Amino acid sequence: ARICRETGFRTSYNATTRQYAHGAALILLTPEGAISRYLFGISYPKRELRLSLVEASAGTIGTKTDQFLLLCMSYDPATGKYGLAIVRLLRAAALLTLAGLGLLIVRLSRRRTEPA
Repeated sequence: ARICRETGFRTSYNATTRQYAHGAALILLTPEGAISRYLFGISYPKRELRLSLVEASAGTIGTKTDQFLLLCMSYDPATGKYGLAIVRLLRAAALLTLAGLGLLIVRLSRRRTEPA
């Protein structure tokens, strides 16, 4: 009962059927015990569950690929799914472009200073 109160998980008792009615959900916690995410329903896409676990565990669960994907994805509580984080992708692309330009400038400047 306490864990239901602490996590906000609601139930109601149906006296006619003598059963508790409740929604189906996974509640993911951080290692410190804070709620990281609610995944509602009874079926969870593998990628959604995996990314949620990586996020909840602060990167200690999952592969490096999962951690990279998490940088490019963001959780939308309205849909209950992960989607592309366009702003993050644009920033990453801009950083890669700047790094590439920097390397190009360094290589071209070295060519001019070296004797032929």
